[in-house]
Amino acid sequence: MQTGRITPLDPIHEEELICFYLRNKLDGLRDDIECVIPVFDIYSVDPLQLSEIHHEMLGSGGEEGEPWFYLCPRQEREVRGGRPSWTTPSGSWKAVGTPGVV
Repeated sequence: MQTGRITPLDPIHEEELICFYLRNKLDGLRDDIECVIPVFDIYSVDPLQLSEIHHEMLGSGGEEGEPWFYLCPRQEREVRGGRPSWTTPSGSWKAVGTPGVV
């Protein structure tokens, strides 16, 4: 029997995100993680469309201020790797905030 929560009732903490959700997702141990961390190429849509798509994929828009998590394939700008491509159909994503250790 599989244990652990799949539908988060409380905000997901960093340790839980990595140790439970992401580890089980990458190891392929649980298919039901998809309802919390779906695989989706966020760069294929405009940022303003993401809310609608999130609602269609997961059946909810999430609580106000609650973060959304996606596992996104990495697309690189250069043939031999390097910096990631953040280009969308109408512009690009921009990194904001200060990177932190998780």
